[in-house]
Amino acid sequence: VTGSRERKSNTKVELGTPRRIRTIINSNINSAYASGRYLEQMQETDFAPYWQYMAVMDESTRPEHQAMHLKVFKSTDPFWQNFYPPNGWNCRCYVRNLTKRQVERLGYTVESTEGNFSTVNKKVGDEIKEIPAYKFNDGGIERTLVPDAGWETNVGKSAWGIDVAAWNKVKDLDENIKLKFLSQMAQNPHREQAFKTFINNLIRS
Repeated sequence: VTGSRERKSNTKVELGTPRRIRTIINSNINSAYASGRYLEQMQETDFAPYWQYMAVMDESTRPEHQAMHLKVFKSTDPFWQNFYPPNGWNCRCYVRNLTKRQVERLGYTVESTEGNFSTVNKKVGDEIKEIPAYKFNDGGIERTLVPDAGWETNVGKSAWGIDVAAWNKVKDLDENIKLKFLSQMAQNPHREQAFKTFINNLIRS
């Protein structure tokens, strides 16, 4: 028993600096929130088909993220495939969905991202990785939104991909069919286990 205690006491766990730990925890929480929010917004596209990029406008926010603040795209715009936030470490950006009436009342312009995508090369460890980039105009200033390496995917779609694909097939059908689908989806043990695994992986990363 003593030997076992000694081995445990001599074990050194490298967790990194407190700042790094906070970054990891905050990023995991934001990713988990985005996953759940994405599914909710997909279910609401019938009456709120527009999505708006929202940034926290303070001194810690990246300039490109600040420049994206309040931009509105259709929920079906390819922008959201790679740029649904969070878009990097400590990114606090999020998405809110809007109805057609809200867009008109608030005077927003629904933009299209067609033709504005490219890629940039980033070094990740010993490898060079292609990262998607979105070029846009910010009051006459050309900017490029590039996710941090490893953040170039839609975390919500990754977690709920099967459900989203199925939802796209039934969302235009009768309301009773849609409600039945949502009920069965919520009770799907495979989906539930997949989401638990997804969250556990985030927490351990």
